[in-house]
Amino acid sequence: MNTYFNVKRAREEIECLNVEIPRLFTFILDEHADFYEAISRTCVMNLALAHELSLRWQYWDRINGKIMELLHKTSQLPGFTGQLQSGHRVGRVSSNMVDADISFPSWAALCIVPDSDEDVDDETIPGVDNEQDEEGLVQFFDGLGREELHPDSS
Repeated sequence: MNTYFNVKRAREEIECLNVEIPRLFTFILDEHADFYEAISRTCVMNLALAHELSLRWQYWDRINGKIMELLHKTSQLPGFTGQLQSGHRVGRVSSNMVDADISFPSWAALCIVPDSDEDVDDETIPGVDNEQDEEGLVQFFDGLGREELHPDSS
């Protein structure tokens, strides 16, 4: 019974990720552009601050690269229908990276992660052979709590 609810909850979570992943990707790209613009503005006035910002930018760039690898893996899960692309944040002045001559980070274009050698399918339910049987099992479990007890007709 726990397996059923775990599978059901995982599917709900993947549906939420359809929205959350593009938002996170947009945030990370906006942060990249913000660092670039801040470093460009401060390198003339305060070289030490520009250097510190540059170090932090490199640090966050490495972290964001790892995050993008995980987002790419997540986007390959069955049931994920979102897209791994950036959007536009409401209330943010459009910072077009192409027009501003800001180079995209390497992880933005190359978030392809090599597949592992394991062919383990974590999505399948043990003992269920096809999608139709899987759906029937899910409906069966859904109906368990809804069935009313019939009084004895003696």
